Amino acid sequence: MITFSCILPVLNGASLIGDCLHSLEPQLADGDEIIVVDNGSTDGTPELIACDFPRVTLICAGENLGYGGGANRGLWVMQGRAALIMNHDITLLAGCLSALRRRLEISGPAVVGCKLLYPPGQSIQHAGGIIRGPRAEADHHGYRQIDDGRWDTLAYPDYVTGAMFVIDRAVLATCGQFDEQFYPLYYEEVDYCYRARRAGFPVIYEPEAAAIHHETVTYAARTAAYHHLMERGRLRFVLKNFPPDQLLNDFFPAELNYVQHVTADFARDVCAPTYDEVLMNLPPLSSEHAAAIIGSLRQLRAAARRTSATREVSMSESLPPLNVPPLREHEFQSNTPVVGPLIVRLRRALYSLTAKWPLRVALDQQARINQQLVQRLQQHESLLREYEARLREYDERLIDQDHDLAHLSRITAEVELRQRHLSKAQTPPQP
Repeated sequence: MITFSCILPVLNGASLIGDCLHSLEPQLADGDEIIVVDNGSTDGTPELIACDFPRVTLICAGENLGYGGGANRGLWVMQGRAALIMNHDITLLAGCLSALRRRLEISGPAVVGCKLLYPPGQSIQHAGGIIRGPRAEADHHGYRQIDDGRWDTLAYPDYVTGAMFVIDRAVLATCGQFDEQFYPLYYEEVDYCYRARRAGFPVIYEPEAAAIHHETVTYAARTAAYHHLMERGRLRFVLKNFPPDQLLNDFFPAELNYVQHVTADFARDVCAPTYDEVLMNLPPLSSEHAAAIIGSLRQLRAAARRTSATREVSMSESLPPLNVPPLREHEFQSNTPVVGPLIVRLRRALYSLTAKWPLRVALDQQARINQQLVQRLQQHESLLREYEARLREYDERLIDQDHDLAHLSRITAEVELRQRHLSKAQTPPQP
């Protein structure tokens, strides 16, 4: 019988992991094991597991290794024939593990995913994953549709969600572990499914293995942080798994059109920093197409910055012009009863004889000075905008040069390593 090593990477999951483990333990068979990798929880998760679930092997990482890093720690010590990797917010329905064992026995080494339902269990959360369009946007078959039997057929989707899926040990031996550069999460399971399929192993959706997924993750809210992680994972997945022709002819044009039409805030808070980070941490690229791919990424980053700048430009252009109030002569008034108008006329007469004409000359001079100051301020504002644009251009050039140096250093290191291996291979063995 196929044995499972159930691996749960968890961060601050005390409120739900108990229900998850209570649903998991009754379905275990002889030889199965549970491994919980705690990614530095501060809510008492390790203490709860140690006290209430003595059968569980608890690994305290002491820091947040992310989904892939936590899963890899469990894979290092697993004893089972297959790894069942799952979130702590999963509640298994009856017969779930039995259906997964049956599928592996029938299909042989594979990656197998489950049907996941939203609580209370009436609508679909996942019935196999699909990568949509040239931009590789991840989606789920059956998403938020009623579980009315339409999703009860075995299928071979693009990927299965990492919220709960099984990887046979033979697949692990061939494909290795998760890419931890997707840290802390998103798209690492998509990447693994593509790697497995490329190695000749099927990716299967098994509808008879069903569970409730409460979908309570750290970045569940659709914040800029969530979108940044999702977009970064998508880009890394694409760069690793799409052939160069597809990248250059399909993906990059679609991505450029996309970034030119997002909001200025989204371009500034999500797109531009995402492209920067991906450029600083590129996966291995083919030497033949590396320059074109890096150039396309830089074009995307420049487009994101232009889109984000539209907000600043529109704000600056909408500012009202400097409005200096005109200088005017004093208006004489008097609140004295009866004789007030006489006093006002007397003051005006004295003003006209003693100060009117010198004051008008002074007012005229001050008006000309004010006009010159306004013109000078407008000139300085124009110069500041020009200097800001130049600084932004210089900053982009420095970033590009830094990326070039990093990429060149990596290529140089790879060449030196290959030369050492070649030298060792050509060295005749010592008698």
